[in-house]
Amino acid sequence: MAAMSAALGADAVLTRGGLTARSGRLKPGDRHLLEVEGFQVGLLVGEDCWLPEAARLLQLRGAHIICFLPRPAVNRWDQLAGPWNLIQQSQLYGIEAAPANPRILAPCELTPDGSGLLGTEADLDRDALPDTFRRFLRPDFYLGHLPW
Repeated sequence: MAAMSAALGADAVLTRGGLTARSGRLKPGDRHLLEVEGFQVGLLVGEDCWLPEAARLLQLRGAHIICFLPRPAVNRWDQLAGPWNLIQQSQLYGIEAAPANPRILAPCELTPDGSGLLGTEADLDRDALPDTFRRFLRPDFYLGHLPW
């Protein structure tokens, strides 16, 4: 946790309750990418946590983990429709930093019970992530049409 908090600097703080923005600096539309303990961590804020395009952009930029700072979910199904769904599509790890229900997400294939949920603590293995992105998602096509 300390490494994540240090990497975020003044923009956010990671606590036992989750990841929260300081001073309103993190907002929807931001595309933050940080390196934390050998992982590229992308941040999605608010409504962006429900947009497949936002997760895809972070994936194209090299993210291994997406940290979601979502708006409060209306119910369990709303929560599953957002961050959990994006992790299954992108085949990356996810950290859902919702204060009421923080959890670590992973592709269903990487979880013992096939649920895509790893609980609140887990050892993540970057090499275990499927190579779905390079094999099926044509990054050369996307990267040739994006402004960065």
